[in-house]
Amino acid sequence: YQRMARTVKAPKTPLVKPPEVVRVLVLHSSDPHQAGAPLYGQRYIHFLGSDPEWVLGRPLPEPDDALSTWE
Repeated sequence: YQRMARTVKAPKTPLVKPPEVVRVLVLHSSDPHQAGAPLYGQRYIHFLGSDPEWVLGRPLPEPDDALSTWE
């Protein structure tokens, strides 16, 4: 009971690990074989390489041994 009371009184603050953002440079392009083809200028494309994650410091214990592993 005392171990559980200490855990409730001093909770750890979870943090959000930001996602990995990847930036790709796409160079200018057009179709040289087509007359009047549009010219697309260079631009950057951003996409997420990973998802954001919650970080709790240590993994949560299994439900059956929750009280035995928490200090």
